[in-house]
Amino acid sequence: SDYKAIADLTQQTLDLITTDSYFLKNEKTFEFNNLEDGINQLFTIAKKGLTISRFKGLGEMNPLQLRETTMDPNTRRLVQLTLDDVTETERLMDMLLAKKRAADRKTWLEEKGNLAEVI
Repeated sequence: SDYKAIADLTQQTLDLITTDSYFLKNEKTFEFNNLEDGINQLFTIAKKGLTISRFKGLGEMNPLQLRETTMDPNTRRLVQLTLDDVTETERLMDMLLAKKRAADRKTWLEEKGNLAEVI
């Protein structure tokens, strides 16, 4: 089963980590005592010099960021949406996006959030 394979792989990985484990980056040694510590150090090193940003909408981006993420003709993708029931779609969009409908949105997510399809 998948669970057994994952459990076995996890145990094999943990068995590799000892109190004197280390990794090298640019001739610098990074020591760690357990898998969690090693992973945390790797992420810390990997994130150096990176800035993670979140935009609520396209209007918050500067032109370069907008081109890199959305408008580049080589990577952008347009998808046409066809609505079967405009009234129901408007009702659902209002519930999902309206500032005054947070309570309705929370209830909907609790009841039906697990039915969403990620595409």
